[in-house]
Amino acid sequence: MSALGIIAGSFASKLFAETARSNAGAYKSMTLSERPSTILTSADVVVLGASLAGLALAVLAARMNRKVMLIDAGPVLGTEISGQWDMHVPEGWLADELAELCRPQGGYADGRFDPFITTLACDRLAQSAGVTSLVCALPIRPIAGAGGMLHGVEIVGKSGRQLIAAPRIIDTTAGNVFSYRACGLNIPIATAVTRRMYLYGISCNAPKRISVSGSLGVAADSIEVQPTLWPDEVIVSYSMQTNSAMSRIALGAMSYHAGFLIMQHLHKEHSEFEKSLLVDIAPEIKITYPAVEPDVLRVIENTGVVQIDAGKAVTDKQWAMDHLKNVLSKTIRPFPVGTAVTMTGHTVTSELSAAVEQGFSRTVLPPVRAVIHEHSDVVVAGCGCGGAFAALAAGGEGGACHHARYYRHPRRNRHCGKAARLLSRHQCRSSEGH
Repeated sequence: MSALGIIAGSFASKLFAETARSNAGAYKSMTLSERPSTILTSADVVVLGASLAGLALAVLAARMNRKVMLIDAGPVLGTEISGQWDMHVPEGWLADELAELCRPQGGYADGRFDPFITTLACDRLAQSAGVTSLVCALPIRPIAGAGGMLHGVEIVGKSGRQLIAAPRIIDTTAGNVFSYRACGLNIPIATAVTRRMYLYGISCNAPKRISVSGSLGVAADSIEVQPTLWPDEVIVSYSMQTNSAMSRIALGAMSYHAGFLIMQHLHKEHSEFEKSLLVDIAPEIKITYPAVEPDVLRVIENTGVVQIDAGKAVTDKQWAMDHLKNVLSKTIRPFPVGTAVTMTGHTVTSELSAAVEQGFSRTVLPPVRAVIHEHSDVVVAGCGCGGAFAALAAGGEGGACHHARYYRHPRRNRHCGKAARLLSRHQCRSSEGH
């Protein structure tokens, strides 16, 4: 059992950069010592991010007789539809295959997909292609073995930190945040967030835009209303501008609260919405990042960690297959050396041990940088109802409480706006990615 080397030099110091931002700036960080772990599985290629692009690339790679692992921090595949409730898939081969699966169930018509039926179709498509999907697992960093060659990706989930061994990693995470971390760069600052909500009791035959009050903070002071596949049901979409001080949790809370304000406005100002009901707000938000500059990720070029044009992967099957063949056959080089962070003062921690009793191969994960949050009297792990009430109880006693979760769980995000407001009143801070 030998320790694996941490790669891409300075990226270690930027780990958890997204959660490290606050109104006051970046958090302090520390280095955790190496730890025994297990190799969960091995694959020919790992696809990070179960967006439509990630799903498309995983399916095509599996059809090329490659062993494929598709990983996502959320609980479902096809994030744009399953989590964000976008009813449209760009025209192309993936839309055609999903339509074939959804049409017999009434989940597709006239270019529109039902989000819930299509969620099941995404699962069926991945399963039929032979893709192994791992959800509720957060990809943290690439790991290199002897000589600096890519060995796999470290993930964190309910079994703690583990390794998935693979010689190729395809990054389809939103904004390519995984690749930014691998390069030692700060994650791009989001420019906008989009969210949707499902309404019942509205007659709408075609998409339309409706003006709303500027006080709601909605981009262009308007929302988009689109009919679903079912009578008297619509999906309302709205966008909001963001700023550098806002974390993903803050964006989720802001957009969730905005949904209720928009609903109140529609009830009051638009007679057609007077008797409408808010069924639910989409569990996931769509975050818009600036376009990736061509030279930004050059430090990891030809190392086995790659980024592929998400739009073309979904629409142009032949292009995607040709690109995959090139990625899988190209000779890779070691990760760059000489820019590595000097790891000193490691903190020995007692973490959740990986499930060695299940017969997984053992390994040792290298030291890792982690953020140091503000001091708290109580830390509550988990964002379910129990975690929220525990945090409220601790904060209500006058102590400083930190409410943490280690991955995004869309279904548990449903009430994040109300929960965040309650927790903040009781001195409870929240974070994710832990």
